[in-house]
Amino acid sequence: MAGCVFCGNTPTTNEHVFPQWLLSVIPGKGPITHTWTAPPGSDSESRTWTTQDVVTFKANVVCGPKCNHGWMNDLENAARPFLEPMIRGHKQTLYPEGAGVIAYWTLKTAMMIDFAQEPQHRCVPESAYPAPHNAKGVLPNTFVWIGACEFGAGALARPRTLNLNAGNAHPAGFGLTIGVGHLVIEIIRVPVEDGQTVKIGGQLALALRRLWPYTNVVPWPSLGAAVCSGPGAAA
Repeated sequence: MAGCVFCGNTPTTNEHVFPQWLLSVIPGKGPITHTWTAPPGSDSESRTWTTQDVVTFKANVVCGPKCNHGWMNDLENAARPFLEPMIRGHKQTLYPEGAGVIAYWTLKTAMMIDFAQEPQHRCVPESAYPAPHNAKGVLPNTFVWIGACEFGAGALARPRTLNLNAGNAHPAGFGLTIGVGHLVIEIIRVPVEDGQTVKIGGQLALALRRLWPYTNVVPWPSLGAAVCSGPGAAA
């Protein structure tokens, strides 16, 4: 890696893929359990470890002044007031500004989480990283949903590569599920034609409400929506 994946500057620093402010708002107390599950076909072994008051997932791929301490820090400060109530399990209503900030934060966080994986299992091509920095906002063909979960304590992330069957073409994209406290965020980014959209089916459709592209006020948790459940572990 020659320089920062977002802007190309050097030197790079170790950036937490989960921002450290999450530690002060995630419900629960005590040591933090980290669980890394090896992707199918990986030569690595899944592992679990614990730390006290620190999340140790890092990626040495961003520069300090311009990105880590610049626009990325500004984005964390802008997103926290919208994210924190939901992480704590408090009701929240999202309008265009909040929806856009959360969608942009989710895209940036998803791309950072992906870099914590082994190179052969990453879902996001390196060529895609300059775009969020240059756009200073959500990129086209980005779809985000939010939902509520009941386990509360901890955080998890599950990235994956997506292949969209569009006629004779099979364009690849990526998806990521993030669970932080009582909040679940699903992001999918795939190349689709103008005017086309992406929908979630199955049980997820009952638990999630689309946040982006924004079309209407988004209450959280959504009335009548199912509530996700699962283990609470930092991953």
